[in-house]
Amino acid sequence: MFQMIGDLTREAYENGGTATTTVTLPGDGSLSLNRGDDITELFCNDVFSDTIVIDETWEAAAGEVTITVLSDGVDHGHAVPGTATITIEGATLQQDGSEGITIDALSWEAAVGWLPG
Repeated sequence: MFQMIGDLTREAYENGGTATTTVTLPGDGSLSLNRGDDITELFCNDVFSDTIVIDETWEAAAGEVTITVLSDGVDHGHAVPGTATITIEGATLQQDGSEGITIDALSWEAAVGWLPG
């Protein structure tokens, strides 16, 4: 899970297409890796379950996350959908003071903004 403050999808829409931000971890944002059951339900607004189980959490102690959003060009008023490319570089994830694991580079795309149902 990655958290930051701001609405990059709206910024991309208002800029005519794209917006990019780079966040230094752990100062400007937070990044955690959770292992467990039914964790994806934490990110859905129409599924409610009391069966979410988090067995382990690894927190970022260092690294950078770059997010580039390409707007779909539609403003629903309450949300602006688009596609985000998320890139994690040089991240060290630790658990309870452990030596940690390193993510040299990892990148993927995700739909962002309001996604009904």
